Amino acid sequence: MLAVIVFHMQADWLPGGFLGVDVFFVVSGFVVSRVILQRGDSFSWLGFYANRLRRIVPAYAAMLLVVALLAAVFLVAEDFRLFEASLRRALLFTSNQHFAKAGDYFAPAAHEWSLLHTWSLAVEMQFYLLLPLILRLTPRRWLSTMLGAVCVAGFAIAQWRLTRSGGDLQPLYYAMTARAPEFLMGAWLAAVQKPQDIAPARWRLPVGLLGLALMLSAFMLLDGKHFSPLSAIWPCAGALLLMAAQDDTVTGRWLSHRWLVLVGALSYSLYLWHWPILALARYVWQDSDLPWPLLAAAVLSFSVLAWWSWRFIERPLQTPQAGLRRSTRIATVAAMMVASLLAARPLNAGVAPSPEKAALRYAPPDSICHGQVTGPCQRGGADGAPEVMLFGDSHAAQLNLFMDAFGQAHGVRATVLSASSCVPFPGFEDLRLARWAIGPCRDMQHAVAERLPRQRTVILAGKWSQQMANPAFLPALNRFLQDTQGQMQRVIVLGQLPMLRRNPVRTLRMDSLGIPTDNSVTAEARDANAVIEAAVRDFPHVTFADFSASPPFASPPFFDHELIYMDRHHLNEIGSLRYAQAAGQPLAKLLFPSGRPSSP
Repeated sequence: MLAVIVFHMQADWLPGGFLGVDVFFVVSGFVVSRVILQRGDSFSWLGFYANRLRRIVPAYAAMLLVVALLAAVFLVAEDFRLFEASLRRALLFTSNQHFAKAGDYFAPAAHEWSLLHTWSLAVEMQFYLLLPLILRLTPRRWLSTMLGAVCVAGFAIAQWRLTRSGGDLQPLYYAMTARAPEFLMGAWLAAVQKPQDIAPARWRLPVGLLGLALMLSAFMLLDGKHFSPLSAIWPCAGALLLMAAQDDTVTGRWLSHRWLVLVGALSYSLYLWHWPILALARYVWQDSDLPWPLLAAAVLSFSVLAWWSWRFIERPLQTPQAGLRRSTRIATVAAMMVASLLAARPLNAGVAPSPEKAALRYAPPDSICHGQVTGPCQRGGADGAPEVMLFGDSHAAQLNLFMDAFGQAHGVRATVLSASSCVPFPGFEDLRLARWAIGPCRDMQHAVAERLPRQRTVILAGKWSQQMANPAFLPALNRFLQDTQGQMQRVIVLGQLPMLRRNPVRTLRMDSLGIPTDNSVTAEARDANAVIEAAVRDFPHVTFADFSASPPFASPPFFDHELIYMDRHHLNEIGSLRYAQAAGQPLAKLLFPSGRPSSP
């Protein structure tokens, strides 16, 4: 668990530290399988499941309750609704399935998901529903062979699924079926290793050192970009060798040092508490890289909470006869789990007022063609007015109300098409898109391709600072501009609007809690605009239009005492309308240099 915690504190310190979870699965599979096998005919199904629940659930329920209350205080309303969804699944030990499907353009980043770490506990609980069935119902003489075969087949199938999906790791990473081979590695060792089977000392030491070397090298050399089911075998094999070497070797004595034993005793509580505290700190700070004072405060906080959880929850409740009566313990745990659901929502609403709906979105979602065609996708002037088409990523979506106000003021009818993270150039396959964004992007590419030939003027809008990170984007933009030049179409490329350092809605909540946060404009949009402007300069039919110097952006995120941003880089409904008032006349001059609209 120490490797996992170090990785979560700062991934650069131990790039493969996340593999500590894989190692834990192997160790857990070995320890629990050995207990089941050693008890033989005296094994109690009810006792096994009761022990698992007593070991995992009480401290887990306490963590969920405290984290739910903290999330209710710090999270803005929309983010808290997403947290509630993960909390419900965590209470049922199915959060691995929730996070496998999670992913949304406006969701907090993964390093801010307070309950993300519960996926591994969900996988563990799900696997232990099956493990006794496997070990007790398989004939003993076939057990080790069956476990080894299923383990090898499981790794092979998981790797095949990853290859078949085109490298989409997310659904596989959280799947119990993909993690089962790691548990089964430990179970296989428990099945083949007998107490009397002690290898000669001359073999135990090199085997233990080799296992330790494999684990440490995997933690230091592997990273998330190179993770696969097959690469997980590397540290898992190390754990297997280390356990096979027995405890009386030099490595065993190293790992039995009293400080490491203490960390081992605290490991479950440390795992429970470290991630939520780090995630909430990053949510408040709005950056994955925490400054040293805040990181130190987070480490101290989760260490104290882990000790408290171990001292007052884990130890007393692990012994059936200790502490409170069984019925009282069960009622206490159930009450904590119910309270985490019921108490948090009213607290979230009561801590700080939420801004009005118009400040939290750029348009009513069912009224715009963003990721799907919901109607004619037209804004602004009446039928028969001169037409333009505006398309792009969500920075085009934020201009729906802009085009309404602009079109009505200047007699223009605009078709607006957009998709999250995607500028839907026809035929452009963006291989860097998140899984959830691929389908909507393709749908809007088809919509653009269908409508584009009828247009005389096309307006492009995008989050250029994000698109520029894709090496394939500028060539795709160049091909699109060449095609429009051949079709005698005019193109206006809008500059990206200023980006903020922090989410202004969150900043308002932190200010109301007495947590001062600085929010200034970054250089990202300005730098990206310079690149895009240079890229389109050689096309005579293209005009680059940057209106970021207009009055609404003099001191963002506010203009005339109104919040005009919904997050770091999107205007809200108010901002879109204010932007139209400020930039409408200059845009009209670009569209109609003669001063009067022409018919299509």
